[in-house]
Amino acid sequence: MNRTLARPRTSAHVLALLAALALLGAPAPAAGQQTCSIASATALSFGAYDPLAAAALDSTSQLVYRCPPSPQIRISLDAGGAGAFTMRAMRRGADVLLYNLYLDPARTIVWGDGTGGSSIGPQVTVKGAGGTVTAYVFGRMPAGQDPAPGTYADTIRVTFDL
Repeated sequence: MNRTLARPRTSAHVLALLAALALLGAPAPAAGQQTCSIASATALSFGAYDPLAAAALDSTSQLVYRCPPSPQIRISLDAGGAGAFTMRAMRRGADVLLYNLYLDPARTIVWGDGTGGSSIGPQVTVKGAGGTVTAYVFGRMPAGQDPAPGTYADTIRVTFDL
């Protein structure tokens, strides 16, 4: 396959990855039921993807959340538009650009909901009056993909389990 070095790069973003998605589609909590809320989040942006690069493209995002006191809080991420954790997929129309999200900086533990080879994310204890906690999301886009130029996006739902 021939490729030219002048080929435009592809911009890839996991749009609204963590922003206001914690309770998306979830029923309203019952009276007196405690919930977590997202204080702030940064979208995970891979920036420009170079199909000729030999190395994977990595990125990191932060999810800052507030939870009531709890012995253990677990955070799940859904598979996004791909529907599977083996590789998540950003889309631009019918075009696809593969990526995944991880719990660890080495990008070896896929962050998901505990199914399909994924693990549920940070198990933290919130003590006292509750507080703000920061979780890091590590993203990786494998090298060697040949997407059409354009902006690709995916949306991930975040779920807190108290």
